[in-house]
Amino acid sequence: GRELKKMDERLVEHEQIGSALGFEGAVRKSGYLEKRAKKSGFNWKKRYFVLNGSSLTYYESHKKMDEAKGALLLTLDCVIREVSEPRHAYCFEVASGFETLRVAATSREEADAWKNAISDAVAALESTMQ
Repeated sequence: GRELKKMDERLVEHEQIGSALGFEGAVRKSGYLEKRAKKSGFNWKKRYFVLNGSSLTYYESHKKMDEAKGALLLTLDCVIREVSEPRHAYCFEVASGFETLRVAATSREEADAWKNAISDAVAALESTMQ
């Protein structure tokens, strides 16, 4: 039961962070990723991402969270795929029915953690739809 207690504590902590930031529900994951510019597709910028509920929201930094730079609404048909990008080793795309976001993590572990968290969030959407 110790593992479960730890998970519960982490979930409570995420919910507290979430409500402190004014999010609905628990924050599944947050942290920095590099994001490819949607318009030009060329330049990359480091952004602070927050995954909660059915959205992946990004901000200029964790210090500037009063205004989101953008968000990707997660949908049931969301697809997460690895992509190869010359100067970004741990790159993946999250494609919803509406748009595609290309991001890069600093390590394989971090990229996997994000992909798993996003998959879990999409799976949670399915369970709430039934």
